[in-house]
Amino acid sequence: MTKEEKLLELDFGSMGQINKPSLFGSFRQKNHIRPVSGEWELKDNQLQTLYDEDTFDSTESIVLFGSGKWTDYTCAGNFTFMTQSMHTDEGGIILYFRYKNTKNHYSYHFCYSTKRIELWKRFKSQWSMVGEGVPYSFQLQHLYLFSFSCEGDNHICHMDREPVFQCTDADIHEGCAGVAAKYCSAGFRDISVSRRIT
Repeated sequence: MTKEEKLLELDFGSMGQINKPSLFGSFRQKNHIRPVSGEWELKDNQLQTLYDEDTFDSTESIVLFGSGKWTDYTCAGNFTFMTQSMHTDEGGIILYFRYKNTKNHYSYHFCYSTKRIELWKRFKSQWSMVGEGVPYSFQLQHLYLFSFSCEGDNHICHMDREPVFQCTDADIHEGCAGVAAKYCSAGFRDISVSRRIT
């Protein structure tokens, strides 16, 4: 019999407020949240990043969470495009998994401008697309329900409970998860990570 074990649950509405310079304050350690780049705030029960091309020192705002030893897991939650991408050919919401470091990870890219979902891999510093990207039309201020799973070398992504992407790749076996926004403002809420146990 297969059961599901929760590895992490992030309810941003119950975490209180965060203020600079103590970004993420006391719950940073407790929930294994690591802001990597950009500026983040808790607002309207969401973890939000508000992109400003003139003041940001990075094109991408990234938050990582969980353990670098995670192998097979499912990450689910909600995201919202708060603005369009500032660039017509790239930018959007990014969901990281099996994130070892900046040179080794997988990432789903949800591009508002090109209306596509793509899975990218950075392995030994080299970028490559995994499988074929799929068309998907996004709307501003719509609360999307996402989930993605990595089980062995199988990867699958769901949007609003419908499967949209599935492929195989075996290069990266473990790593934490994360969310990001590139060239746009975005909000994330109710993120959970779980794994199947037998």
